Amino acid sequence: MSGKYPSTKDCRLLWCVLAALLQGFIPAGDWAQTYDACRPEPPVKAALDQVPDNPSPLQTDWQYFEQKLSMLRHLLQQYPNDVFVLRTYIDSLRAAVSFHIAGAEAEHGKLVEELRSRHEKNLDDPLSSSVYAYLLIEHDTPQAIKLFESALAKEPRFPWPHNVLARIYVSPNFLNRDQAASHLKAFLNLCPESLEGYSLLRGFDDKEITQQGAARLRAVLQSRSGPDALVAYSTLWSLEFKAHPPAEYDLVRKQVGEDLKRLRALNLQEIRQWYQTLEVGYNLVNNKN
Repeated sequence: MSGKYPSTKDCRLLWCVLAALLQGFIPAGDWAQTYDACRPEPPVKAALDQVPDNPSPLQTDWQYFEQKLSMLRHLLQQYPNDVFVLRTYIDSLRAAVSFHIAGAEAEHGKLVEELRSRHEKNLDDPLSSSVYAYLLIEHDTPQAIKLFESALAKEPRFPWPHNVLARIYVSPNFLNRDQAASHLKAFLNLCPESLEGYSLLRGFDDKEITQQGAARLRAVLQSRSGPDALVAYSTLWSLEFKAHPPAEYDLVRKQVGEDLKRLRALNLQEIRQWYQTLEVGYNLVNNKN
């Protein structure tokens, strides 16, 4: 796997980003009035949509991660307080470490130290606690759980600790279905239009929760056609099949067929997720098993 260390220019940019993280967090108590905590602001979402999810056929792993992390560092300079940019940066940096991209582990280690310092200096700030906790997942998950719970105790309106805790509690090492269901319900109540929580419903066997979640997700998707909404149709259809007995699958397929007619009429040929969603839907409609 190819790789090299960041250039001097990249390193300067990294220190600028870390300085922004140290200086730019929203003071405790002000974040809820500053931005919508459930979904990114339109310019942030538009910028994140431009960040590639996968390498192009001509890119090496290193080239792909260099491009992606460089874009996210620039976004962090513009939006140092944004949860969505921070999470995407942390996820991408964690992935780069797992791919053994040279320089990524050092960058990750430096970020851990900087965010730990910020957290220790601002123990009453739920945002800094949550961001540091998110960075600790897989490295020290028990400590991450404590920090998320502490953030919720300080600011119950902050939805993202619920989202992450629900994900942690459905993982094999920390499996606790009652806790997972509790946090997932809390997140969906706080952020009913956020698509992230609904994908977690696929891991629950509770018919009532599944039915309610599917109905809410269907209502949300009726007015949305972005790439993330297109991808969410796969979750919607999965939940609807799960919420019905096999004897009613033909009715569910009929509904999927109606969805496909509407999606095809959008004619979103420039969006890759449109083709993928149509393929998933037509496979479901034609599957008679």
